[in-house]
Amino acid sequence: MPSYPLIRIVALVLGFAVFPMLAEEPNAVAIEAVRRLKGADLSANPALKRAVEKMVDGVRGQGVMVELIRDFDLKDRVPQLVDYLRKHPGDEAALDAVSYIGVTDASALKEELQAAGVAAELIRTVGRSGRTEWTPELVRLLSASDRTSAQREAAVAALLTSESGAEALLRLMGSNGLTGALADGAMQGLQAARWPKVREQVQKLGRSGTISRREAQLPKERVLQLEGDPGRGAAVFKRAASGCIACHQVGREGVEFGPNLGEIGGKLGKEALYDAIVDPSAGISFGYEAWLLTLRDGDEVLGLISSETDQEVAMKVPGGQVLRYRKTEIVKRDKQAQSIMPAGMQDSMSAQDFADLLTYLASLKPRRQ
Repeated sequence: MPSYPLIRIVALVLGFAVFPMLAEEPNAVAIEAVRRLKGADLSANPALKRAVEKMVDGVRGQGVMVELIRDFDLKDRVPQLVDYLRKHPGDEAALDAVSYIGVTDASALKEELQAAGVAAELIRTVGRSGRTEWTPELVRLLSASDRTSAQREAAVAALLTSESGAEALLRLMGSNGLTGALADGAMQGLQAARWPKVREQVQKLGRSGTISRREAQLPKERVLQLEGDPGRGAAVFKRAASGCIACHQVGREGVEFGPNLGEIGGKLGKEALYDAIVDPSAGISFGYEAWLLTLRDGDEVLGLISSETDQEVAMKVPGGQVLRYRKTEIVKRDKQAQSIMPAGMQDSMSAQDFADLLTYLASLKPRRQ
């Protein structure tokens, strides 16, 4: 890396070269010239500072503006980043803008998140940033009566990206602050959370009655007595709220994560299928045990070990994606007692839905030769 005196010399030289380029509109050469000085101390070089400030003004509203504000730490330009997010909430540069605001002045984004017309895409970008400064705003958004379902769903997704956000969701669930499809989606996300403490609290929440009250509406005897329809059951299986197709395959449909269910009816009857859905941790199939990897950087990964060599571990995570980690990155790995399949998948179903699903699954048997 060049020494500081050399950076100052280069900055001065480039400053003289850049000023004429900025006389009209910033061009690619001028932008690249300024980029090469990323991290330079602008306070020690007024000429360069003027060049960068003029460059930022010339690219106002563009993704490169976000890059320059971040790279040269222009804290007084945070309002321009907020305006950029208002107009381009889903752009890739929006993620950088949110991250920089979180480090520099998190309060600048609070008002935008509290606005009734906040874009759902901005809420999702806040979640993607992994920052937790705006957890209270996201919780308040969920509790506001004037928010759209898209905004609320985005807030749930954003909260599920951090442990503190997931815990805030749990508190809402415990106080019946979420209902209907929104509560179902939140519960499914919490049950699959990668933080052991969160999953433990989900189990306690279920035992305390929030979930069990709903399970009481679907007693085994009642569900098994109902006449199920395999055609309707196939539709329940594919329904997003049920969550089945998000982790299992039947034929070519679904996600290859959990066991393939194409012939499950040849192995389990309706009663056993009922038990496997209501309490998936009671009988975990060999090879589908959940593992929690703790990485050297402090991150954690929950999934299934799909393969392992002397150098790396391949983890299949919910959604079917396979992530590979060098063993030198892994500090610890723990086999989980609980199934990675969340309990309570039947919470989004009526008794008839559940009976239809069981009938459909029981019908999936090996083809006769």
